[in-house]
Amino acid sequence: MSRPSSHVQLLILGSGWTGNFLLPLLDAQGISYAYTSRTGTRHRHAAQDPITFSTAADESEGAGSITGLDAMPSADNIVVVFPLRSPESATRLVEAYESAHPGGSARWIALGSSGAWGKGVHTSASPPSTPMSPRAESEAALLALDSSSSSSSSSNRRRTAVLNLTGLYDDEIRLPANFAKRVGDSKDKLAGKTSLHLIHGRDLARSVVALAQSSSTAPVWGKRWIVSDTHVYDWWQLMTTLAVPPQKAVVEHADEWVRELMEEHGIPSLPRPVSEQASGSPRFLDRALNSDDFWHAINLRPSVGRCDEQSSSKQKKSLI
Repeated sequence: MSRPSSHVQLLILGSGWTGNFLLPLLDAQGISYAYTSRTGTRHRHAAQDPITFSTAADESEGAGSITGLDAMPSADNIVVVFPLRSPESATRLVEAYESAHPGGSARWIALGSSGAWGKGVHTSASPPSTPMSPRAESEAALLALDSSSSSSSSSNRRRTAVLNLTGLYDDEIRLPANFAKRVGDSKDKLAGKTSLHLIHGRDLARSVVALAQSSSTAPVWGKRWIVSDTHVYDWWQLMTTLAVPPQKAVVEHADEWVRELMEEHGIPSLPRPVSEQASGSPRFLDRALNSDDFWHAINLRPSVGRCDEQSSSKQKKSLI
């Protein structure tokens, strides 16, 4: 049984779907890591066994109730994959880990949700919509623990960052075509759909690794970042451009419904323009998230293009 060493570059609390992309990338780049699992079952993409750990029973109890952290290695970076449910849970987790590993200087990366922002046009610098959800409040609590203003040396500062992820997808199970079947299986449902934002698992993994490899003094720390593939998708357009082999519409009658909706609302072309106001649907897209500042900050660009281009590319290959 392969066990993690006493110190790793990356400690991943919870792996799940994210591990499908993050673990192979870490192995490929020779980055040492340990990861946790509620069941203790080895992840199918991992070269080592997990550490059994769960916070499910601890969230309603006191700070000292989180157990099992002393069995984990010390780490340069800790990635919190599971959602933080309350500000108290974020604080308890950090304090409990640091109590179990005194003298360390781990940096904390939480994978959050872009649901922190409501309607309107937003960048990573935009404050979360109010009232904040419990999850957004938890992320804010983690950011409040950042020691950017600390007088201690940079090597001993606690740094924190939140990656607010848009819709997660892959090429096997979490397919945009499957999302479309659920949200647009009737004209009435489709009429109420406006914008969609996505990030492929490969680029999620790249963003985590880039953040973990950045300097503690880099401006990426102490902030929350919108992470997307930089596209603002129009659901109506996606219903006509997403396809499943052999050249079949994702939802039967989708093309017809989209044409009818465009005529009914006087929309000449797709994608619909983004409204600068927090309203205006269905003639406008009512929400647009811009992640360019994040990709600029880590000096990368998404490696996966538009989700409907991926669908088209896979379809062409299947017909060759």
